[in-house]
Amino acid sequence: MHRVREARRLFAPAKSPPAFSLQAYIDDGGLQFGDGRRIRFKAWVSRKLGAVLADAKLDARQQLEPSEGGYLLKAMLPCSWKLRWWILSKSGDIEVLAPSE
Repeated sequence: MHRVREARRLFAPAKSPPAFSLQAYIDDGGLQFGDGRRIRFKAWVSRKLGAVLADAKLDARQQLEPSEGGYLLKAMLPCSWKLRWWILSKSGDIEVLAPSE
């Protein structure tokens, strides 16, 4: 936005491509830096992080199963930089089990 010098409202309705769903695009990771692939993510998470993920799920079908000292997290997630940076920000509370990369 820092490069925008001027804006004006157009009164013409926006046109979407046929069969395009913005929600499906977002759900598929379209707003994240990545290649569009979804991965089967599996990790051990601490009790503290597990409590957060119980309320703020990473995926609608996310699973949290009690495990020694925390939880086993399973979810289908977009393979993206956003996910990698999130994992790094939680380094004391997460151990990635799969995928290996």
